[in-house]
Amino acid sequence: MRQWHGSDYYEKEFLKGFNAINPSLSGWQIWEYTISCMACSISNSIELDPNRRARREAEYERSLKAVGGNVDALARLMAIIVDALEAKPEEDFLGKMYMNLNMGNHWTGQFFTPQSVADCMALMSIPDAKAEIGRKGYMSVCDPSCGAGINLLAAAKVFRQQGINYQQDVIFIGQDIDRVVAQMCYIQLALSGAAAYICVADTLINPCTGKTDLIPIEKPGQDIWYTPMYWTEIWQTRIFFQHMGLGSGLKKLPEKEHYFFTFDFRKENQDGNISYGKTAG
Repeated sequence: MRQWHGSDYYEKEFLKGFNAINPSLSGWQIWEYTISCMACSISNSIELDPNRRARREAEYERSLKAVGGNVDALARLMAIIVDALEAKPEEDFLGKMYMNLNMGNHWTGQFFTPQSVADCMALMSIPDAKAEIGRKGYMSVCDPSCGAGINLLAAAKVFRQQGINYQQDVIFIGQDIDRVVAQMCYIQLALSGAAAYICVADTLINPCTGKTDLIPIEKPGQDIWYTPMYWTEIWQTRIFFQHMGLGSGLKKLPEKEHYFFTFDFRKENQDGNISYGKTAG
């Protein structure tokens, strides 16, 4: 049986690996490039749009080059994040690291929500999710200033407590003007197995909208990131029915079906991307 460690262990391991990446860069530069590489690797493992895929690939190559091309160091950090989220799936691990490294921008009012506050808001906002899912077939949760995703992760915790398989029944939507923290949110939701999309844009003047809550339309000045779970058969079937004007099309799904993603960091692709495996059981 695998042994999980406390939060302090993963935090220390992450900081040790992070500080060893490229001493010639500032902490902010290392963080920005590292988060960019991770987000692009996840996105391009399943991205279908050729233009978006090309943009992400170019961003990945620029960021990887900036940190010295050390793919092994980035893979090690990704592995630590995976372990940390598996040990405490409701915890905003990247947000905590971000603030511990003093990356927060107080000039733009950037202060991350405490875990206890996020948990309280999620409990108050999601009193009876099963009723909503019964009516609609699924439920959507949106945070228009998502940061690293602590409120969305707290919502996922509430769904689990209510006996809801959020991978099947909940679509998570986030938006933030800060590209780096939006990518942090994307990484954490993707690794949590959530069906989600994160929009990088100013919520006040350029909000993310679309045909339905499952079908966003990327407008000028926006950059939308879709998690791997968004592209699974369950959600794409719902999206197909909505495109046809037939509602969600799926009211009841097999309870035994669960999805999770696996990472094999021993495999090195030529472009440095991380490969995904999907297993249903």
